[in-house]
Amino acid sequence: MTITKSGLAIGLVACALTACDGGDAKKKDAAASATAAADGAQPKSRLTQAIASAAANDKPGAGATAGEGPPPAGVFGPGEADLAHGPLAPPKVTLLGAGAEPRVTFASRLEGEGPHTIVVVSSKSTPGKPGPPMEFTVELQFPKDRDAKVLVPATEPMPTSAPTALPEHVATGPRPIVFKVRKVGIAIDGALPKDVLKEIEKLVGTKISATLTDAGSLTEPKIDIPADGRALAAMAEALYEALDLFFSPMPREPIGVGASWMASDRARQSGVPVVRYRVTTLAKLEAGQAHLSVDVRQYAADATTVPKGAPDGAQNMAFESFGKATYARSPSSLTPTAGELGVPVALQLANPSAPGRAGILKTELTAQVTLAGAKK
Repeated sequence: MTITKSGLAIGLVACALTACDGGDAKKKDAAASATAAADGAQPKSRLTQAIASAAANDKPGAGATAGEGPPPAGVFGPGEADLAHGPLAPPKVTLLGAGAEPRVTFASRLEGEGPHTIVVVSSKSTPGKPGPPMEFTVELQFPKDRDAKVLVPATEPMPTSAPTALPEHVATGPRPIVFKVRKVGIAIDGALPKDVLKEIEKLVGTKISATLTDAGSLTEPKIDIPADGRALAAMAEALYEALDLFFSPMPREPIGVGASWMASDRARQSGVPVVRYRVTTLAKLEAGQAHLSVDVRQYAADATTVPKGAPDGAQNMAFESFGKATYARSPSSLTPTAGELGVPVALQLANPSAPGRAGILKTELTAQVTLAGAKK
């Protein structure tokens, strides 16, 4: 089988169609859940209420975002997104409830933790065209920066059995973080043609640079793909979108089981700039691991920015995206140890100059994360 760069995405999708049916049932459940959300299921009321409460506290003059909740069609009007959350503003984290005792303090530690290698299986699909489940082995790196501030080190080790309070870690500023792709494959049953494997392996060496905020989330991404792998840029972008959700903002306050908090920030989803809201709940603390559940709701920052490949003159007339992520991490380490997510996006595109031509574009991001070497 010969696959050219222009036809590579179609070839990989065909591989997925012929071999994905034997995959993990959890992946199918996450995908089904995300698809159901895109087809009209309502987001959890707590998320909607938290967003409306945040809107009510916005500055006067914020139009649809001030006291009226988010834009009904999911698309902010001119200037409104900047009032909801500034494009360069750090994540805003609001604690909704501290949860039960005992409580722990989450740290975004940058040094002295391990292991630093995770495996992410991510897929970006459209209706009728399931994307291949790309399996990336990713190494987390913290580049040296003369101007970067460091964390005050812990004086005692993190307990591994009981969720007791942690020694205080004081983050004094954002830090650079790099995700380097060490290995690439496709997570499906059965052998793949060597020419397909050769093509996807061109993504090895891809480097995703970002800024790690004080809250432990990612911002300001830059994706550097080897020259011969740039035909697969969309797959590298889907990898970053997954990483971005597995590194969710955390509160500074000590929290316990049942705690919840909302974080707002700016991001890009399927090529569209969005204002994003995430409500996270600490579901369980067990054996030194925190199990977190994240509800995600996103709104298009403007009507004029549309995904690549959209018809000339098309605008966002409506935008809907709400999804779900669950993952685990140690309170003393920002590295996710396990997790999965499903985030659908639906856009109604139309050209104001040709109102008779309109259509709906749907995409769906699904992903799983594990520590490298962990048993699946």
